[in-house]
Amino acid sequence: YGLSDINILLNNTSFMPEDDKCIKNEIYKNNKTIDSINEVNDLQTETFSFDFQPDLNYHPGPSPSILLQALTTANAIDGYDLERLETIGDSFLKYAVTAYLYCTHNNVHEGILSDLRSNHVSNLNLYRLGKLKMFGERMISTKFEPRSNWLPPCYIGPHKLEKAVINSNISITQHITNDKSIADCVEALI
Repeated sequence: YGLSDINILLNNTSFMPEDDKCIKNEIYKNNKTIDSINEVNDLQTETFSFDFQPDLNYHPGPSPSILLQALTTANAIDGYDLERLETIGDSFLKYAVTAYLYCTHNNVHEGILSDLRSNHVSNLNLYRLGKLKMFGERMISTKFEPRSNWLPPCYIGPHKLEKAVINSNISITQHITNDKSIADCVEALI
């Protein structure tokens, strides 16, 4: 195509419908849609309350895949881990604890509020809470290698062998999860 061919194509191509009635109908439809959206927004604004507690009896809860991700450390090398969820959970936890302390301790100095918040969101406190819920036992913190660290379901070995394996630090049935990983898991689950 030459420059003159492009000009001919542009001059003979219509980007707008010829019929003004069609354009007016589209504008009318769009305005009706916008009006209905505004009505829904107005209704939601009138009925919204921070004190509203939804009925969670029939809520399915979080997705199992999200829970698995929150229980998997980066050491497992699984293609997913708790790092992203931990970041969100950490931020939300700090915000929620800060707002709670600010609202419940009206006349307390901000330095003391900061110390209180630090105690609540510390890794030690989160580790203790995670330990109470036995998160360490449910976490996936080692790479899955069937030949070296896996036993088939319902496998029961001799009791003496089980004790010897635990004492020898061979990770067939047991693995060590450090305190920080359990605290990170708690943040990811938040």
